[in-house]
Amino acid sequence: MKPDRISLNTTWMLALTLVLALLQGVGMAEEKDSLNEQLLQAADKGNLARVKTLLAKSADVNAKNHSTNTAFVIAAAKGHLEIVKLLLDHGSNVNENDYRHKTALMSASRNGNLKMVRLLVERGAQVNAADTQGNTALMEAVEGDHTTLELTQYLLNKGADVKQADTKMTGWFADRQLNYMRKSGKSLP
Repeated sequence: MKPDRISLNTTWMLALTLVLALLQGVGMAEEKDSLNEQLLQAADKGNLARVKTLLAKSADVNAKNHSTNTAFVIAAAKGHLEIVKLLLDHGSNVNENDYRHKTALMSASRNGNLKMVRLLVERGAQVNAADTQGNTALMEAVEGDHTTLELTQYLLNKGADVKQADTKMTGWFADRQLNYMRKSGKSLP
């Protein structure tokens, strides 16, 4: 009888150990999700110190929110330059996009953030990437409320396709930017 009792106790102990390990794994997954959510929130609020802390705790730099935005895309859209640099240094994809395929470069261009645009292009952002509606960073720059001619010229100098932009842009600001492009020596169709 004793060998059966030992076998039964061993089986129970193994089962209990397995259940505890599974519960611990679930807890670790929930903790990881919490870290990722906190990272997304810190990037949104521009809290560089918190982003550093969360990355040190192994938050996933590529975790996405319900809109499929990463902390990188959020920080770039909000203009948090130092956070964007940090996230890129930790492996964020410079060409990451949201559910509409809008990239960080497109958001920075629309917002007229030349420093951000320069950083993203220097780190390899695709200047002529298009979103689901066919808009590029140049189009976003021209249609944005805060765009400067300097930003538009920078994108052109980095290879933005004017022909692609000319077929889609409308409005008085777009006309003004296109006139500037024409004067700068870029040919249009």
